Amino acid sequence: MLKIQNLNYQIAKFSLKEINLKVPEGEYFVLLGHTGSGKTTLLKCLLGLNAVKSGRIFLDDAELSQLPPEKRRIGFLPQNYMLFPNMSVYNNIAYGLRIRKYPPEYIESEIKKITDILNIRDILKAGAKNLSGGESQRVALARAIVTAPKLLLLDEPFSSVDEGIKSELWFEIKKILKRMKIPVIHITHNLDEAYALGDRLGIISKGVIIQTGKPTDVFSFPETEDVAKLLGIRNIFDGAITANDGKNITLDLCGIKINAYRNPRKQELDIGKKVRFCIMPDSIKLVKENIPLRDEISENVYDAEIISSYFFSDTCIMKLRIIPKNCSTDGTVIPELSIKFPIYIYKRYGLSSGMKIKIAFWKQGVIIF
Repeated sequence: MLKIQNLNYQIAKFSLKEINLKVPEGEYFVLLGHTGSGKTTLLKCLLGLNAVKSGRIFLDDAELSQLPPEKRRIGFLPQNYMLFPNMSVYNNIAYGLRIRKYPPEYIESEIKKITDILNIRDILKAGAKNLSGGESQRVALARAIVTAPKLLLLDEPFSSVDEGIKSELWFEIKKILKRMKIPVIHITHNLDEAYALGDRLGIISKGVIIQTGKPTDVFSFPETEDVAKLLGIRNIFDGAITANDGKNITLDLCGIKINAYRNPRKQELDIGKKVRFCIMPDSIKLVKENIPLRDEISENVYDAEIISSYFFSDTCIMKLRIIPKNCSTDGTVIPELSIKFPIYIYKRYGLSSGMKIKIAFWKQGVIIF
């Protein structure tokens, strides 16, 4: 198990602040954050490349904080792979074993094992500079794990891989690493990558880990506005609480009533209180006439107008504006909503800009920060 206690690190004007994290044996932990959030800085602290200001790092109960990098038994796969271009694949993988002075027979045996697992045995004689992105990644991974590390760190490992094979490699590499039964920390800014791979997910912003949990929980229930923005949620509004019965909350958004469930972790939700909240884009649904709705969605049904639409390979993002029931907002501008759904829904409903539609959204999709 990796255990980080109260880790602090300062470089120029940036700092990691009070990092506390446990990654148990066999867990694939993904740390998600924007560029400059502190992801790579934290990895360098674990590797011993950054001297921490305060705090302690434990790996299987042995403290690493004062050990040099070569004695930490940590495998590392850097973003650019850092293969030696003048060496063959075999010699790249063997490098770490040779500097540890293992006998040639042992090196031969271990390289055979790891290259069979990663399916790269047939390129052992190839020069590293002649490899594809996917091949380079596997070779760099083989070099990182052939020395039997007790912890593996992956720094944006798929950033150089072609989009066509990226998702296939995600699950293939994770399957291989799960067999090793060691803690893995994988850092990325790619939302799909984080959701697909993480057994558990951490969100880092401005040097602070601000939320951890299962990917389904973090993506469905962002605890702060910073987390929501990092996850690409744009339906973030100012509102006021107009009712609270202990279980259900009613919010006012520019004269529009919105119903939500009360978050038991949020204590100060008194009537009249101003709050920030978001509406999850995938919680907003198109409503067909005369189709009965479940209670959780029937409390938030609105007429809306399509403002604009944006299309991707298999999805559509549509901008909407709710139409107030009294058709008057006293000059108040109703903010736009974003809704995301499969592109075939857009075609099936014959949607277009300017069209009036009916929408609804789930109460659990309204998150009060």
